Amino acid sequence: MKFDELANPYVLLIGLLVPVYVYRLLRPSTTAAVRYPSVRNLKRLPKSFRQRCRTIPPLLRGAAMILLVLIMARPLRQIETEELPSEGIAIVMLLDRSSSMGEPDDPMMFRGELLLRFDVARQVAIEFIEGDGKDLKGRPNDLIGLTTFARYPEANFPFTLYHDSLVDGLKRTGPMEPMLTSIGKQTRDQRQAGIERDRFGRQFYRRNPLDGTELQAAIAYGANQLISLGDDIGRGNGDARKYNVKSKVMVLLTDGLTEQNFADPETIKKLRDEDIKVYVVQILSNQRFRRRSDGTIEVVTQDQPRRSNDLFSLFGRNPFAQQQDRQLEATVNEAIERSRRLAAETGGTHFLATTGDELHEVYAQIDEMEQSDVGRRTVFSREEVYRPYLFAALALLVGEVVLGLTWLRRVP
Repeated sequence: MKFDELANPYVLLIGLLVPVYVYRLLRPSTTAAVRYPSVRNLKRLPKSFRQRCRTIPPLLRGAAMILLVLIMARPLRQIETEELPSEGIAIVMLLDRSSSMGEPDDPMMFRGELLLRFDVARQVAIEFIEGDGKDLKGRPNDLIGLTTFARYPEANFPFTLYHDSLVDGLKRTGPMEPMLTSIGKQTRDQRQAGIERDRFGRQFYRRNPLDGTELQAAIAYGANQLISLGDDIGRGNGDARKYNVKSKVMVLLTDGLTEQNFADPETIKKLRDEDIKVYVVQILSNQRFRRRSDGTIEVVTQDQPRRSNDLFSLFGRNPFAQQQDRQLEATVNEAIERSRRLAAETGGTHFLATTGDELHEVYAQIDEMEQSDVGRRTVFSREEVYRPYLFAALALLVGEVVLGLTWLRRVP
């Protein structure tokens, strides 16, 4: 096993004493057990192979001692690693996973395919994190956290610089289902949904209580995540250790257009005080809504063809449907205006997207506005490599003991 440097090189000076010790073992000063008038003739006798090998045990012990001295000097091997960046942007991604995001009857066009809105949002979010090699450069230097929400927010991944695990988890995330089976499993199939009755005996499909779009709770939760991140950095925990946050950003993606309260005044005050920018990305259904030139939203009529004997067919559209469309249109435009004010008050931007390509362009604009210029630096970490030398020293000592007790045993 090779090593690149020694942590304690001066310990090797102890190794200079090992040859002296081995020499003393090879030239022992002993007193003869039997006195002879002269041993001159005995020295002329030829030595056997066993006698010639009597020097092996002291040499084995000496080699083991040299290895032990080397171990005390602590051999180290340099490993090339990539240091985590020391500065960047903290981004919390709030992703709507309510059942409407997975509605198969209202898909979204993306790169020539009709896909579920959640699938499009998930794919574009992954490209925003990793980059697509074109418009999106990726966010390798940023702390990114993922929170999905429906009725309640759920922190799927805390802030991390290791985006591979975050992307893997995002790929395994899916939209909420609107109904529950009789055993409480989520489903979208009415044939599998459980049946409930109200106090009047009327039957209803069992609704999923976790389904919905609670934007106010999601925004407050994301704000608290970014605020507590500053405390974690102060304590030097996890990935936040020695990390300087240039700015804090919240990216909210939702198809909720009827939410009246995007954020309460207290949450908006927190966002402003902590200098947290909010980018609101709202997905529009091009089957239900159409954008006007002034930025407002027009509701596309949802009237179905009626029978020829329908009274309202004599007068055109159903006036009750027209009234419902006007009410929905007013509610949607009010919600959009609230989201625009929220983004403007926090220094962010509001976006609308009707297709996946438009959503991709929105993320490209966010990527351009929130740039992180700090690159990664290549550093070398060190690894202790004493184990091979320790095993070799133990093997040499075991060999010395075995030879000294068997074939090379000395009899006084």
